[in-house]
Amino acid sequence: MRAKTRDMNINTSSTKTMENPSSPPSSTIPSFFRCPISLDVMRSPVSLCTGVTYDRSSIQQWLDSGNNTCPATMQVLPSKDFIPNLTLHRLINLWSSSSPPRLPPLPDLLRDLQSSTTNTHHLLSSLSSFASSSDLNRASLSLSPSPSVLLSLLARHGNDDGDLSVLAGAARVLSLLNLTDPIPETPPIARALSRLLRAGSTDSRVDAALVLDSLARSSPDARLALASSDYGLLPLLLRMLDETHSSAVDAALACLITLSSPRRARAQVVRLGVVPKLTRILSSELPAETVERALKMMETASTCTEGRAAICGEEGCVGAVLGMVLKGSAAATEHATVVLWSVCCLFWDKRARDAVAKGGNGSTKMLLLMQGSFSPAVREMAGDLLKIFRVSNPKCGITGYETKTTHIMPF
Repeated sequence: MRAKTRDMNINTSSTKTMENPSSPPSSTIPSFFRCPISLDVMRSPVSLCTGVTYDRSSIQQWLDSGNNTCPATMQVLPSKDFIPNLTLHRLINLWSSSSPPRLPPLPDLLRDLQSSTTNTHHLLSSLSSFASSSDLNRASLSLSPSPSVLLSLLARHGNDDGDLSVLAGAARVLSLLNLTDPIPETPPIARALSRLLRAGSTDSRVDAALVLDSLARSSPDARLALASSDYGLLPLLLRMLDETHSSAVDAALACLITLSSPRRARAQVVRLGVVPKLTRILSSELPAETVERALKMMETASTCTEGRAAICGEEGCVGAVLGMVLKGSAAATEHATVVLWSVCCLFWDKRARDAVAKGGNGSTKMLLLMQGSFSPAVREMAGDLLKIFRVSNPKCGITGYETKTTHIMPF
């Protein structure tokens, strides 16, 4: 009998999970609201003479199957009469009215999205609300067919005569998901996202950049295909760096860093003028997190010859980077140090070395870097940069520091 009860529980629960993976996560449902047989929230809770409460339909099915025991306690029932649990019923109704609305079964919703219905905006809004409500909801949607359906929706509406609001709605949901599968059709999706970047609202542009970043992370081939797309994604992302909204700048920087992974794309981003824009961001009042990301992009640019030449040739760029050393987070300081080392020691550009040597408190910053809890590579770079100050200004006191101080380990 107990095995039979367990089988009923397992079968009912697994069927529900398959039919409606979009139901609220189980952790949000109070355990005593669930029927011990079906494990679902009870619609009509009734109590047996043993004191255990079940959903009416589930316990009725149990008794109609010829059982004369309480499923939970396995006690023989002297009476099979039900007593409605009105108090629990009121609590469940109160909880249901205050809980977020549930999605219709996900397969039905995705089927409606794939067809040309007039309800598309409402369906996308429902998906967005569901995905925004919890990490578990986002994970369940990411593992479902939702991403491929939404990407197909983008491709369908990517033409200039497509519905821009549908593109915005689909991009909003996709920006909340983890996209790990390869892109099915790169050109149509790139066209749709470029249209959003070009003509969408600020929020839609941010969502489009986030989707691009997520798609680019899915595979190296995707990064190269999106970066070299005929729809001008890189120029559109660079244009976002001139916006005043920090969310737009931050999303564009994140996407550019990912797309610049291939060397060809990195050189193209530099040729399109990323370095002057990054220099302006370093001197702006944007949040520290955005400035840190700008330094990361500057470091990415400094790993190619074109990028190092642009950094050295941009007036005020090296000085701005030096000013970020020990000013923000440890990560920002390390990004800035790598940029300085790349142009001064690897590229050995005289303009960059002169700018570093003339920078205020440059030698002090390098000494502090060498003593700080930074990575060994960064501390070694700081030692190399320190030599620039010694060569450029022999009277700066660094020689005395090197001969009298022993707590800095040589490299």
